[in-house]
Amino acid sequence: MALAHISGGQFIPFNQLQKLIDAIIDGVKEELSLQRFSSDVQAEIQARDGPIDKAQIALSVYFKLARSRTQTMHLLLNSKPLNGTTSSAKAIAATR
Repeated sequence: MALAHISGGQFIPFNQLQKLIDAIIDGVKEELSLQRFSSDVQAEIQARDGPIDKAQIALSVYFKLARSRTQTMHLLLNSKPLNGTTSSAKAIAATR
């Protein structure tokens, strides 16, 4: 957990194999949804002539996602967001 904290990663307990498998599959799904979002943003940028208006692009992408009822994927553990770093792991990480 301390290493995950140091590297900006996420700690996943290995005491049940199914949790690890689910986390890997959900991580892939999350990455795919982020790639689709990134593609939408890039398409908006390429469709515009002249200077880039970040606020306008954000609104345009937001409304496109809202119209299509897009849902995001987030890693979960037991149907809950993954736990944050414990104080013990933070203390271990601070000793590096």
